[in-house]
Amino acid sequence: MLKATGPLSIILLASTCPSSGAAPLSFAEFNNFARECAPSVAPSTLAAIAQVESRFDPLAVHDNTTGETLHWQNQAQATQVVMDRLEARHSLDVGLMQINSRNFSVLGLTPDGALQPCTSLSVAANLLGSRYAGGNTADDEQLSLRRAISAYNTGDFTHGFANGYVRKVETAAQQLVPPLTARPKDDREKPGSEETWDVWGAYKRRSPEGGSGGSSGPPPPPDEDNRKSEDDDQLLFDLNQGGPQ
Repeated sequence: MLKATGPLSIILLASTCPSSGAAPLSFAEFNNFARECAPSVAPSTLAAIAQVESRFDPLAVHDNTTGETLHWQNQAQATQVVMDRLEARHSLDVGLMQINSRNFSVLGLTPDGALQPCTSLSVAANLLGSRYAGGNTADDEQLSLRRAISAYNTGDFTHGFANGYVRKVETAAQQLVPPLTARPKDDREKPGSEETWDVWGAYKRRSPEGGSGGSSGPPPPPDEDNRKSEDDDQLLFDLNQGGPQ
């Protein structure tokens, strides 16, 4: 669930993005929403969080007051039920990224907006970005990412480790890794490049020989190729390669 501790500057894109008529979203649908509505964060990062929060269901609502987890196929019905429960002063986690209703006024959200995939992703990306401090090494960046994920769940940089939330997101990331593809008919045939994204979006293009090329993120440290422990720690997967729908 999203926990905001102060005002966030967000761009609400719900009016320009189509509503989801049924749940859950496919990987392709989620990926398109993430790239259009939350370009500052890697789709893979958002996907791992969405898997934990809503299992890619943009109309999922968890009622913290009653303990119920609710799902709808109709957005109008979902919006009405959310409004009714908010009027009854229930605490709700709403939508694809499970934004908590206590933050609606801070974020300028309405129940209908919180159920829009585009808006939910935009809010989540801004919260993660506001908590992500970066780092001078790959290890520092990965720790900063995990601290931001902890804050996403609890509003605190450490509580999300203690309650197991960060581990759940890491596990979701590993489960979302696409299956291996068939080997080329001719073993001598090698692809020209392999594209991967780390979980904060440092885009990498690796040649078959292991060299690195361009990146949409910060340039890698000079000795990155020799730092096996850091590479092993990174959660690398690419939603564009497919996987279960």
